[in-house]
Amino acid sequence: MNDLQFAIQTERDGQAYYEKQAERNADNVTATVFRILAKDEYYHAEILTKFQNSEPYALEDHHTAEDTESLFAKRADYQNTIRAIPNQLDVYREALKIEQESIDLYEKYLANAESESEKSLYIFLIEQEKVHYRIMDNMTEMLNRPYEWVESAEFGLREDY
Repeated sequence: MNDLQFAIQTERDGQAYYEKQAERNADNVTATVFRILAKDEYYHAEILTKFQNSEPYALEDHHTAEDTESLFAKRADYQNTIRAIPNQLDVYREALKIEQESIDLYEKYLANAESESEKSLYIFLIEQEKVHYRIMDNMTEMLNRPYEWVESAEFGLREDY
């Protein structure tokens, strides 16, 4: 398996992971987030496949960060829609790991890229995966925050959320 085939398979694996999580979280807003991420991973695999086959492709940002932020901003009861079950935090942490592995992979490929089009492709994918990482990191932080709150609400400075 060459580098591009490995990258395509990595994106397909990410897509399958997010689709599975969307099914498992069908009763809450995170299912929508997982579906958006699965769609992005599918798009990344398609771009890589077209690049591999020397077919034309376009590097288009799908505004994933804005879409997911707007999902949560519109929901006043967001905290109530997340079930604090032990494996949910593990799901987000696993997604963080997957996204970081993708970032690392594309940074490695970028370092070895020979053409400008190849460099542009990997830079685009790195940025896309960083957006996914931030989304999952924010979800992890929101879910984990109640367990880390140890100071009195009356005293101290805390960031808004």
